Amino acid sequence: MPIKPPNLDDRRYADLIAETQKLIPQYCPEWTNYSSADPGMTVVQLFSWMTELIIYRLNRVPDKTYIHFLNFIGEERKIAQPAVVPLTFSSRLDRPVEVRAFSTCSTQQTDTVPALNFLTTNQLTIHGSTVNRLMVVKGGEEPLVREVPFSRMNDNPSVILLDNAKGVSIFDIDPITYSPDAYTAEQYLYLSHEDFRKMDVDIDPENPNGFIRMLSGEDDKRSIVELFDWEYPTEAGWLPCEIDTEDDGRGNVEQILLANFSNIDTYQMNLGGQGSLFPEDIVQSKWWIRGRLNYERWLIQQMQRRDDLKIFWRDDRGADPRQVYNIQLRSHGRTLEFSLQDLPPIRPGWMIRFSLVDRGYPAGKDSYLPRYRWYYRRGENWELIPDEQVRVERTDIQLLGPLPNMATDGVNIRAERIEVVNLKGFCHELDVEMTWSRLVEVSFYQGEGPRRMEEVSLADAPLDPFQIASNFPPTIGRKFYIGSDVFHNKRQEKFTIEIEYAFEMNGEFVPEPVENYALQLCYRAQDSWRVVWDAEKIFNKFVLNDILKAEEPLSGRQVVRFVLDPNENTKGISPTSLEDNDTSWLRLELVKANLTGVDSEKNQHPVRLRIFNVKVGYGEDVETKVYSEPMFSPNAAQIDFREYNKRLTRIMTRARNKTQSFYPYYQFVDIESDNQSIYLQFDKPLPIGSRHAIYFRCRGEAYLSHDVSMVWEILEIHKKKKRYSWRRLKTEESKAEGG
Repeated sequence: MPIKPPNLDDRRYADLIAETQKLIPQYCPEWTNYSSADPGMTVVQLFSWMTELIIYRLNRVPDKTYIHFLNFIGEERKIAQPAVVPLTFSSRLDRPVEVRAFSTCSTQQTDTVPALNFLTTNQLTIHGSTVNRLMVVKGGEEPLVREVPFSRMNDNPSVILLDNAKGVSIFDIDPITYSPDAYTAEQYLYLSHEDFRKMDVDIDPENPNGFIRMLSGEDDKRSIVELFDWEYPTEAGWLPCEIDTEDDGRGNVEQILLANFSNIDTYQMNLGGQGSLFPEDIVQSKWWIRGRLNYERWLIQQMQRRDDLKIFWRDDRGADPRQVYNIQLRSHGRTLEFSLQDLPPIRPGWMIRFSLVDRGYPAGKDSYLPRYRWYYRRGENWELIPDEQVRVERTDIQLLGPLPNMATDGVNIRAERIEVVNLKGFCHELDVEMTWSRLVEVSFYQGEGPRRMEEVSLADAPLDPFQIASNFPPTIGRKFYIGSDVFHNKRQEKFTIEIEYAFEMNGEFVPEPVENYALQLCYRAQDSWRVVWDAEKIFNKFVLNDILKAEEPLSGRQVVRFVLDPNENTKGISPTSLEDNDTSWLRLELVKANLTGVDSEKNQHPVRLRIFNVKVGYGEDVETKVYSEPMFSPNAAQIDFREYNKRLTRIMTRARNKTQSFYPYYQFVDIESDNQSIYLQFDKPLPIGSRHAIYFRCRGEAYLSHDVSMVWEILEIHKKKKRYSWRRLKTEESKAEGG
């Protein structure tokens, strides 16, 4: 009876089809249609059928003929070798364990299967360090960095699985997703200025602390407030800033930031623990606010508010484009959504055109708009519009047909941003012009000096700042303090003080006793009090009647005005804290006093210098209740933060009109050299051992060409010198070569 030939390969047609389908995601992930109608699947079925015929014939080849066939291709029969399998060791100990070569390892014995014994072929160091980050880098002028996700095999800490053990093409890095210009969900603009410290006030609608206007642009200044969601730091975290609207003086409504940062706290810029990379001015800045970019919301607002968008469709017959009027727009995260209700079916050769008004805000790296991936809705599913059907020319986007079975109700077109927004298009070199507009606020104190003074209010007017008590005459050395930020305004504009006063005796107005008193007007400089300068030195010693330039002393309530120039009269005036009130100060001091009089009955009474009202104005108009002053040279930092690809987190700073750009995270990961690298991060340092092994299981043929070499290095951190370096490791290949 003839011996039945062995079944060398038992795969059938269905098995070959299934095996091929499993390989498709690895080699051609964009191939998603596995139905029989797909042309690719037709080819797979054809070759599976041909392969099944070859397997059928192979299974009928006798062993002797099979051996001859192997000899023809140069194969030789060798002595049987023991089975070789990779073994994975794990350790829960804090110290390393050495496994010597030719140690016995066994599988677990069961009732039906005996234990299999293996001998280790090499010495091995077992330790408890595990991989917690796998990073792949393609360096060069346009670097690509990818942090590859992985899982554990049966919770084994020593084995990681890529794509659930399906494997990944590790150096096949998508340049759209993993480049420095790829979409970044968290783009921030940080701004710092010392004036933010003064905005630590509670929100009071009846007594607002003013507002901040933020403008950018070289010639046509434009507001950037609405581009961001603004926050300020507190001990409890970042809190939202209050937003309002204001007329910009050109007929447009712009958003403004209310200057009410209640409980604002200091913040130090030290992202990634790399404070040394930041300019010194950025590190020393304490008072910050930040804005989180919301570009799509802003873009939709421009389309709706300014009528910046027009949509047309055109057929293939050469007719003029027809405008679509029934449209609705909205944004959701990084997605733009369009509801176009009056569109016919878009056939081959037809197109939809989106036409935007160019407002001079180039938000893309090399284009007006950042890159988007476009979709249309087909029933309940969204279909990707291929790149070859999308044409972008500056502010025009054309979607070419066909768009088969596009829905005609609800949102039927959407665009998903896949590129970072170029903030330089909005803030050239991060140059932001900030202006603080606020009410003119005035504080009043009276007394004999800094340690003997009290706050007074015009609500209690008339005031008697030069008297200890109402029955005592005015006393030499008594002072009246007037404080306001207007005195040291940053534009160095003139300011005006208007004082309404009168002289009284026994409740009756009396003429000003010009021979019996004198005042001195001073201002607080950084180091001392100085007399307000005047070419005629009038403020050294004067009476109010001199300021009025009246021929005769006047009786009754009078108003005297002082118009002072910070560049001349109060040069060097500086904010100073009096009674915890930090502002700039003027001081009226009584330097001569003999203010007593006698009534008709020969009774002596004090002559009182009474203050009924004080007004302070910006410029020469005391009726101006609001003034604006620039917040000069704010420090700025743009942060494109990537939670899942931190190496490409990018920072750009501006301080003292100089800009600097860098990547703060994992500086030891080289992204500039033109090479390909794999980085493994462990949860703890690798211990010193006799032999460490890292095993990569690859699908398919794994080889390196003769001109490609692989070098393994370990990172060494020198804490005392605060630097790091890479040390090359010896491998079995380098030892064999004498390295």
